[in-house]
Amino acid sequence: MELRAYWRIFWRRWWIAAALTLAVAAISLAASPLTQGGYTATMRLLVGVPSPKPSGDYFTYDKYYSFLSTEYVTDDFIEVVRSKAFLQDVQKEMGVAPATPLSVVSLPRTERAPRIITVVITSGNAAETQRAAEATVAILTTRAGQYFPQLGPSELSLRLIDPPVVASPAVGGRNYLNVGLRTLLGFLAGVGLVFLFHYLDTAIYEPEEVDRYLQLPVLAQVPSYHDASNAQQASRPRSGLRL
Repeated sequence: MELRAYWRIFWRRWWIAAALTLAVAAISLAASPLTQGGYTATMRLLVGVPSPKPSGDYFTYDKYYSFLSTEYVTDDFIEVVRSKAFLQDVQKEMGVAPATPLSVVSLPRTERAPRIITVVITSGNAAETQRAAEATVAILTTRAGQYFPQLGPSELSLRLIDPPVVASPAVGGRNYLNVGLRTLLGFLAGVGLVFLFHYLDTAIYEPEEVDRYLQLPVLAQVPSYHDASNAQQASRPRSGLRL
């Protein structure tokens, strides 16, 4: 089959592919917002637990146990920051209830930085994100020990090493790619439906199909109204002056 035959088959029901493509594109755009999240502020803090004071003349591993206990505290503190109680403390420290949903989360620590916690604050408003970041810094750097009563208020310290910087929402480039891929798949599915309907259709549209399927000669062909109108207009004499 020639490419022109495939094109005629597709053009006969092109609206199926077009409708399915537009529907998939519209649904993908509605389900995939172009922005990912809201305004974010990321900060990093160094967790420290002081070493116990030596109580004798013997050799001890005080510094080692101090670093080891700090890693344990860091693991617990990551879960503390994720808790609703900490979020309520941040909102109380802000003084004014945020108008948009506020999220305060901590990322898992890495092997290269086992005593550093990363806190990410997300909000739909830049000013509220900044206030929430300042409230979080105030709580963690001055009152972190209140969450660990077994250590005491002075036995735990958090030092801010990367101040929070509010970042605007980024355009979701990945969402653009997903919408484009889904639209392309919708178009391909529409083309497949066009050829499926052609396969199930028992009507004859081309003179060549009469000879192919019925094995009968074509004696005459009645043109369509559109073709007849075009032929009639082409046969009319053009108005103008003849010499």
